[in-house]
Formats: sequence, structure tokens, C-alpha cells
Amino acid sequence: DGGYNYLAHYLVVLVLVYIIGYLECMFISTVACSFLATKYKVPTDRDFIIILGCAIRGNGSLTPLLRDRVDSAVAFEKKQYRETGKHAVFVPSGGQGADEVISEGEAMEKYLRSVGIPEDQIAREDKSTNTLENLKLSKEIIDGMSDSEEKKIAFATSGYHVFRGYIMAKKSEMEDAKGISAKTKPYFFPNAFLREFVGLLVDQKWKHIIFALAIVAFFATLAYMVF
Repeated sequence: DGGYNYLAHYLVVLVLVYIIGYLECMFISTVACSFLATKYKVPTDRDFIIILGCAIRGNGSLTPLLRDRVDSAVAFEKKQYRETGKHAVFVPSGGQGADEVISEGEAMEKYLRSVGIPEDQIAREDKSTNTLENLKLSKEIIDGMSDSEEKKIAFATSGYHVFRGYIMAKKSEMEDAKGISAKTKPYFFPNAFLREFVGLLVDQKWKHIIFALAIVAFFATLAYMVF
């Protein structure tokens, strides 16, 4: 019995080690992909720039985090116009939370207007509740504005969020969308990135669950063969 209990304990430890090792590999690869995603230089030929929303202040103004996203989109568009003479349409995207006085899309639209962006260069999306809806509903607006199958789209978001934005863009049938990275304060990054990593795991939860079950099944089979 003592030998049996020892081996059972040993197999449980092995399962946990393999699962933890798998998660560590996932985390390291996510960090690497996120870093590379923020360094990508988006071509200055975009037709539309989706700005992904996040929480706004109680008075309806933008938080520094959201303002940085909008500012990065505006800076890119101005650079694009200087280099190519081509304007892009902004799609500020975000619905109204239970504790928000207006939608995030409307708050961003007001800010865009305040920095000189004309009304005909803004197409607001104000129904979405998460990143996937941001992109899907924004795509519906874009498709309604242009019949072209060659629409060139970018999305602007915080640096820690760009990689997940690419994954969500692919799910939204915008495989060619490019991510504009807004700078994130260093003190904010660790906590925000950890949330993003958990979000990525949840997005693909069944793949990870299947992998974990495969590990358990392998060692359970090994234990059965030993005994």
C-alpha cells in the first residue's frame, strides 16, 4: 500500500508539473507575440481605423488609457495623410456600461471632434460590450460604408492588448487588419497583461482543457500499466 500511495502521489505531481510547464510556455509565448505585435509598423494606407473602447470617467470624459488609444489613432492618421495624402475614417467603438453616463463610442467621438477631426471622418459604433463585439460591429459599419473587398483596416488599442486584438480581428473576419499600439504606463502593464493572458486562455479554453485531459489520460494509462 505504501508503494502504491507513493507512486500515485508521484504521478499526481508529474501531472501538475506538466500542466504548470504548459502554462508557463503559453505565458512566455504570449509575452513574445505581444512584444512583436506592438513593434509592427502599420502601413500608411488604411481606409478605416477602429478604436477599441474601455471604461470612461464618471463625467463622460476619457480616461488616460482610452485617451492614449485615441491619440495613437489620430497620430497615425495624420502621419498617413502627410505621407500619402490619404485620410482614414475613424470608428470609435464601445457601448455604454451600467456605470457610464454615455457610451464609450460617443465619448471618443466627442474627443475626436475636440482635436479637430471632422464629423464626416467619424463613424461611431456604440453597442458593443467586449473586444470581439467592438470589431464585429465596427466591421458591420465599415461594410455598410464601403462595398470594396479591399478595405484596409487598422485597430488602435493599448500595447498590452494588441496581440489579443489580432486574434479577435481574425475571429471577426478581418484577417488583414493591423494593430496600432498605444503606449501604456509601465506600472499599469503587469496587471493589465495578466488579465489579457487569462482572457486569451479563456478564449481558447477547450483546447487547453483537452490538452490537460490528455496529460491526465497519459499518466493514468501509465499508472494502470505499472499496476
